[in-house]
Amino acid sequence: MPKSELRPSYKIVIVGADGSKRDGPLIQVPPAKRRRARKLNDDQWTESEAIARFKRYLFRQDAQGLTAAVQALDRLDCWTQATRHLNLNRPTERHAQILVSFWIEHGLSSIPMGLRDNLPEFIDALKRFLEPYQGPSVTLYRGELEARYRERKYGIAWTANLKTAEMFARRRSPLGQGPGVVLKAEATPDVIVADLKLLSSHAANSDEHEYLVDPRLIHEIISIVG
Repeated sequence: MPKSELRPSYKIVIVGADGSKRDGPLIQVPPAKRRRARKLNDDQWTESEAIARFKRYLFRQDAQGLTAAVQALDRLDCWTQATRHLNLNRPTERHAQILVSFWIEHGLSSIPMGLRDNLPEFIDALKRFLEPYQGPSVTLYRGELEARYRERKYGIAWTANLKTAEMFARRRSPLGQGPGVVLKAEATPDVIVADLKLLSSHAANSDEHEYLVDPRLIHEIISIVG
């Protein structure tokens, strides 16, 4: 069957003043134009180009471009430099929401894997966009590798839900890097950077009760639960 016959078609019926009907022309719907996918060639970007494009695609909410930029940051191992460049002359609440959404989508994989021990750099970026936390002190928990706890290396994502922390602690052990433990911290307002349920509808509908903190400020008040 010719392709033209596969297109949707409609027959026009013309109704006269006296109510009589006669067939009009047969109208074929033209095929929808398909947008050609961009070829971004991220495997050829230099470090400076990857950093610039990451920032541009992130705040423009360009999903295809951001995926390519993340791949380039991984390849070039320049997440730290890219995160330090996440700044704008006039940041708005919308930009802050975009950065929070980026964390919610990539905070379990790309961001911590890319920044590794430089993860507080992401906290510094958030501080450039978010209003300071104005809430009360909160008892927070985190599921962490025991070895990292002994080295005083802490992540930035904590929870007010003990069961959530216990779940993440159990996930640590199968990774082959040693046992997981549940950490507890009395986080004062200066330590807390964001209560995510106040900034994201996704977080508000989750039972994880996630907070982002500056781990550089809580060294002496962390203990192991249990």
